[in-house]
Amino acid sequence: KAVAKLIQPDTRTLLITTSPPISSHLVGLECAESGNVTWIADFRDIWSSLPFQSDNAESQNRAEYLIEHIIGKAAFVTATSPNTTRFYADKFSASAKSMFLPNGYSEADFTATSPLESNIIGIYGTLNYLIGFDRVVQWLGDFARNESQTNFSLRHIGHLDLPTLDDTLTAAGLTDRFHSTGYLPHPEAVAAIRRTAVNIVALTQDHDTSFVVPSKLWELLRAEPPLIAVLPKGNAAREILKERQFPGVWIVDDSLQLTEALKSVFESPDRFRGLRNNSHYADFEWTAT
Repeated sequence: KAVAKLIQPDTRTLLITTSPPISSHLVGLECAESGNVTWIADFRDIWSSLPFQSDNAESQNRAEYLIEHIIGKAAFVTATSPNTTRFYADKFSASAKSMFLPNGYSEADFTATSPLESNIIGIYGTLNYLIGFDRVVQWLGDFARNESQTNFSLRHIGHLDLPTLDDTLTAAGLTDRFHSTGYLPHPEAVAAIRRTAVNIVALTQDHDTSFVVPSKLWELLRAEPPLIAVLPKGNAAREILKERQFPGVWIVDDSLQLTEALKSVFESPDRFRGLRNNSHYADFEWTAT
């Protein structure tokens, strides 16, 4: 009802809804059916394949039914993952009206110079079951034991939603090396991303994360430090990194590969710093997208 009051056919003709929550698209669907608006539906996550729905047939069927109507009624569909747009295009014959629209980054965030904190490994975003943090910490523990001469600490920025965090760090011997700042305002988070020796982006392989592109990926690519990607095969972000072949980016699949990447970084901190130039990531700057 609140949205209906805002829609004036003579002055407001374009409606954009974004999800999650999916209820925003249901509002868009109802408004579009009134015939008074042109509606764009933006998906920041794919909805009908989420784990909490997959084991509930009734919920899954309801999701499929609503998604089909949302895709069919929307004038255009955008998504932050290319796998999402392909999925909806294939499933609902919506290729002519769907588009990959990445989160991107703002060049204005990178105008100031940024000093190097030579022993910091950075990881970002909410630590939850989708990140696959247990695997990353286990491999970092292997690195700490095998390369004991290398002094490093692991800094996390974001919310904590991982009940097993303390046990995981203890098992890997990294309790004293881990520090979480919690959530930081955007400018402070970007500044921290730029100061590290190396950054890590990770997703679990124990759940379906094939559609997920971490929102910080583009700022991690634009920032000066090298980037290590611990992403499962078939994941959309991994496929983007493989396709683009960004310099100073490692895609690793086991402890040994992570160790080799970290050894390269810490043995020569300046060698991989700032390798990426504007031609590598300019397509993902907000004004370009």
